[in-house]
Amino acid sequence: MRETFRTESEVDPGHAVDLALREAGGGRVAGVRASVEFGRPAWLVQFVRGSWLCTAAVDAGTGEVTMILDDGLHTDVAEPPLAAPAVTAVATVRPDFTTVWDLRAATDGTGTAYLATDSGIATVRLTTGHPNNNGQDTDIRRTTGDGQDTDIERTTGNGQRAGNEQRRGNRQHAGNEQDTDIGRTTGNQQCAGNGRRAGNEQIAKEARLVIEDHHRIGTTREVVPVPGGVVGATADGRVLRLDPDGRTEWELQLPATPYTLAGDYDGARILAATTIGALEIDARTGSLTRILGGAARAAAYLPDGGCVLAGHRGKLLVLDGRGQQRWTWTQGEYPERVWARDGRIYLTGEGGLKEILVGEGVIARWASPLGESVDEAVISDGTVFTCSGGDRVEAHGYATAGYAGPLTGLHEHPEVLTLLPDEDGEPWLLVAHRDGLISAIRN
Repeated sequence: MRETFRTESEVDPGHAVDLALREAGGGRVAGVRASVEFGRPAWLVQFVRGSWLCTAAVDAGTGEVTMILDDGLHTDVAEPPLAAPAVTAVATVRPDFTTVWDLRAATDGTGTAYLATDSGIATVRLTTGHPNNNGQDTDIRRTTGDGQDTDIERTTGNGQRAGNEQRRGNRQHAGNEQDTDIGRTTGNQQCAGNGRRAGNEQIAKEARLVIEDHHRIGTTREVVPVPGGVVGATADGRVLRLDPDGRTEWELQLPATPYTLAGDYDGARILAATTIGALEIDARTGSLTRILGGAARAAAYLPDGGCVLAGHRGKLLVLDGRGQQRWTWTQGEYPERVWARDGRIYLTGEGGLKEILVGEGVIARWASPLGESVDEAVISDGTVFTCSGGDRVEAHGYATAGYAGPLTGLHEHPEVLTLLPDEDGEPWLLVAHRDGLISAIRN
C-alpha cells in the first residue's frame, strides 16, 4: 500500500513515483513516504522491477532523482522468473496493400480483425484447427525454441506435396499474390523441431490467416470495431461506418482530422481525439453530439461512461459521463495511445507504457532498456507486449514490470499490434509489419 505524508513541496507523491520509475527505466511502485535527504525535503519511492526491490530518493522541490538504491531480491514476487520469449507458432499473410496504420479485433470473437490500410479497411480472419483443404498453396511453418524456421513443406489442397525442398529463413514474395503460412502450436506453446510437445504429444493446432475483404474508401488511419461492423477514420478527416459486407451506413466529415479513434463499452459512442478537442459521435447515426475538453492527442472511454483525454504535452484530463472534470494530471511526456482496463488507465508514448490510477498518478511503467518510446502495447495472461518504433516487440512481466527481452523469431519491423482471440478464445498477437506482412503469433 502506498504510504504518504504531507510535505511542503512542488512535487506531489504521484509525480515523485513517475520521476523515479522514469529514471529507473521501469518498475511498479510499492510505497511512498516523506523524508529529508541531504538536508532537503524528499520523497522516498520504493518499487519493484522483476525480482528486485529498490528505493529512489526524489527531491520534493525540484523533482530531481538524487539516488536509487538496490534493496536486494524481492522474495514475494507474484510472477515466475522471466526469460526472453520466443515465437513458437506463426501464421502469416502478405496482402496486396503495403501499409497498415491500425488494427483491432472485431467484437464478435470469431478470430476476425479490421485493418486500417493505405487505401481503406481490410478484414483478416485467423482460423485454427485442421490443415488447409481449400485447394490453395499453403506453407506449414514450424519454429524451434530459438526462433529458427525448420521443415517447411509446400502442400496443396489435396494434401500432396508440391516438392520435397526444405527452406530456412525468410521467404521471398513477388507481385500482389497472397502467400499464407500455417503456424502450428501446442496447448502450452512449447514446440520442438519434430513438431511434438515436450511430452511427445502431437501438435494440437494449426493456424491460418486470410484477407477476406478490402473496402477501398481512401487512406484510413484508425479503426474501431462495433457490433455489426466497423467505424474508420480517413486521412482526410472523414469518419464512416461500414456493415459486415462493406456497405457504408453513414459518413461524417469532421472539422479536424482525428489522431486516434475509440469506442465505448456498448458500441454506442465513438470518441475522436483532435486538435479542437475530443469529438463524440453517435455510433448508430453518425451525428456529432458534443466536443469535450481541449486539444487531444489520444482519448478513450472509461467503464463508468466517462472518458480520458491525453494532451500533446502530457496532460491527462479525466471527465465524468456528463463531461465534467474529475481529475487532471500532467505527466510531461508525449502520448501515443490511451485506454482503460480493470479500473486503470494505460498510456503509451515517451518513456514506455504507463499504468495510471485516477487520483494518484503513475503506479507502474514498462520500458525498453534502449529508452525508446512505446507506440503500441497489449496485456495478455500476465505478460505485457510493447512495440517500439517499428523495430521490435518486447515482453515484460505485468505484476512487477520486469523486463523479459525482445520477442525472437518474429518477422522484422513490427509496426502495430493487437490481441486477437481465436475460435477457442486463446489469444494470439496480431502484428502488422512495415513491409506489409501480417502475422499472428503465439509464444
